Amino acid sequence: MYYLINDIVEIKSNKLLKKTGNNIHILVKSGQKIKIVLKNVTIPFGLEYYKYKKMKKFFLKLNINDLLSDQLKDFENDILDQVNEIYMLNLNVKSQILYKSNYKNQLIVKFKEFRNKIQTKIINQDKNSMSLFEIKEKDNLDIEISPNAFIYNDDLIIKWTIITLNILR
Repeated sequence: MYYLINDIVEIKSNKLLKKTGNNIHILVKSGQKIKIVLKNVTIPFGLEYYKYKKMKKFFLKLNINDLLSDQLKDFENDILDQVNEIYMLNLNVKSQILYKSNYKNQLIVKFKEFRNKIQTKIINQDKNSMSLFEIKEKDNLDIEISPNAFIYNDDLIIKWTIITLNILR
C-alpha cells in the first residue's frame, strides 16, 4: 500500500497527483502512497493534542534540521506548482513546517486515524507495541510519515501523517 522512500529528493521524478473532490492524492507512479523515513528525530514537547468536534486529535512536533526543512519545503512547493498547473488553479501552500528564530525548525505530524481510532503503529527498539501515551518529551524517534493534501478556500494544505513510530529508548 505504501512506497518507501528514504530520500525525499527521490520523489520529484517519481510522483503522480490524483484529485478527488478537494483531496489531492500524492502517489508514486505505481499508484502507491508515499512513505518517507525520518531517522533519529527529537520531539521537544512530547505528545500534544487539540479538540476537533469534541474529540482529541493527537500530534507531535518534530525537530528537523535545515536540510530536511528545505527538502520538505521544496517538495511542498513542487506539489503546489503541479496542482496549480494541472488543475488550472491559483492556490497558496499552507505548510506544517514551523520556522522559529530561537529554536530548531519543526514539522507537525499527526497520528493516522480511522473512525477516531489511532492506526499508527507505535513500537520500541525491541519491536514491542507501545501506547501513544508512552511517548515522552525529548524522545528520539525513527518515524515513517506520509503526505496528505487537500484544497481549502485558496490554500493547498499539506499535512503529514505518522504511519509507524519507533521510540528509540
